[in-house]
Amino acid sequence: NFFVYGTAPIFLVRYVAEWFSSNADQIASLGFGFFAFLGKGYDQVHIVGRSISAIADVISVATLYFIGRRLYGWRVGLTAAALSAGTVALIQQAHFFTVDSFATLCVRVGLFAAVRVLDYGRLRDYLIFGIAFGLALGSRVNTAPLVLVILIASRLHFVRSASLTTGKSANVDIYGLAVAGGVAALVFRIVQPYTFNG
Repeated sequence: NFFVYGTAPIFLVRYVAEWFSSNADQIASLGFGFFAFLGKGYDQVHIVGRSISAIADVISVATLYFIGRRLYGWRVGLTAAALSAGTVALIQQAHFFTVDSFATLCVRVGLFAAVRVLDYGRLRDYLIFGIAFGLALGSRVNTAPLVLVILIASRLHFVRSASLTTGKSANVDIYGLAVAGGVAALVFRIVQPYTFNG
């Protein structure tokens, strides 16, 4: 009745492992025999999980670089990415295939989308935030405070835009927040279905 972690990363690893299992012969015939061992059943599923966790960590480090570069310049982005890449806890979490690697990636993608909302206020950035936030919640429910970031970014974008162009309506930002919230709820419902069990 109680499970600490979210199921989004676990579902992802399961589906990838099943795909490897059903396509092991085709993968080997394409010259990727190194990956064929992943298709030998669920006794190797932890290897699939570790591999996906490592990929998520690499993308997460790159995302942190882009956040830092957008806010403060490439030097800050590079420094932040280097410090993150050398963080022992993140490396250990990826090695043992916990959900933290996925949650960290989703939070960072959400932060990057919020920074873009702050700068541009585009609907697609709200949409990206909603997807990332839903996946983050589906990985670890304690990422819920991330919602405050999009609220602050949206408000600051409205204030900044209103001061530059008089008569700007708040409808765009309200609509964007509604889209982000709706998409996040839908994604969370799909990737964390056990939350809704009665």
